[in-house]
Amino acid sequence: MIGARRCASRDWLKSPSKLGDYARAARLFGAADVWRQEHGAPIPPNDRAEYDRALAVVTSALSRTEFSVAWAEGRALGLEVPA
Repeated sequence: MIGARRCASRDWLKSPSKLGDYARAARLFGAADVWRQEHGAPIPPNDRAEYDRALAVVTSALSRTEFSVAWAEGRALGLEVPA
């Protein structure tokens, strides 16, 4: 599983999209979304524009169905917080 601290890194979510692995990036966005909801941790305002840009790259690279499936897979995966 993916550690929560790693999830907090902005570069962590952008890396797969920079490498062209858009389905993986969509899964990571979905998993991070669940973690943020479960922990009441919204995207910080100063990171929002960068997050939106990275997400736009991913959504434009995949079909609507591909993105939806990958996002749902990521949400089902979730993120594990190490003890």
